[in-house]
Amino acid sequence: MTTIELIFRLIKALIEVAGFAYFGQAIIGLVAGAKREQNLFYSIFKVLTGPISRVVRMVTPRFVPDKHVPFVAFGILIWAWVAVIFALAYIRANGI
Repeated sequence: MTTIELIFRLIKALIEVAGFAYFGQAIIGLVAGAKREQNLFYSIFKVLTGPISRVVRMVTPRFVPDKHVPFVAFGILIWAWVAVIFALAYIRANGI
């Protein structure tokens, strides 16, 4: 495994952790309902996803409501994950 491949694998792992944190936050939000803010695991997921949501809020237009920012961030993470998968396939195929 080359250094560049290792870097892309680490990026892929970080994207997956963030994506699963958003997914877990959504599931707990659905199950806990109005009391989700008092849930410990929801708070942990919120801390994990906070930096990503702030960056996405900065790059999205102002007409996008704040409650939609996590959905946009999750979508961006999915596209970033797909891009990293293609990059890893290219690296593996060309022996970089």
